[in-house]
Parts: sequence; structure tokens; C-alpha cells
Amino acid sequence: VTLFPNPCKSMMYLALPFPKNIVRLQVVSPDGKLLKQINASFSGEKLPVDLSGFDKGVYFIKIQIDANQVIKRFVID
Repeated sequence: VTLFPNPCKSMMYLALPFPKNIVRLQVVSPDGKLLKQINASFSGEKLPVDLSGFDKGVYFIKIQIDANQVIKRFVID
């Protein structure tokens, strides 16, 4: 799973090594507070994630695909 660009401004993209039907995303603050949740159908090469309205700083995104979960760190500058 790849996030780009990182750091980002207001839009980030999620690239998966293989297409899946349903992806669940959670944007979380460093203290663990859930800030945004997205349930998306994904069948292409990249999934856009709109982060407009978020302050500059460090965040985490939890990516759940089927029974697998990955947590990635990203920066908004």
C-alpha cells in the first residue's frame, strides 16, 4: 500500500498493489482521535483521499482491506 504525495497539501492518493472492491479508511490524529472515515469502492490504480480542512501536522491512516489492516503515517504541510 502506497500513499502519495507525502507530505501532501489537501489531496492524497492511495495505491494498492491489486484492486479490491471495498476499502475502509480511517484518518486518525497522533493521539488516536478518529477524524475521518471513508468506505470506498476501489477498482482502479489510485483512490483519492480529500484532506482539505485538516490542519498542518502529522496524521495516521488506517487502511482496512478484507481482514487485513495497515497503518501509515503521513504529513500535511
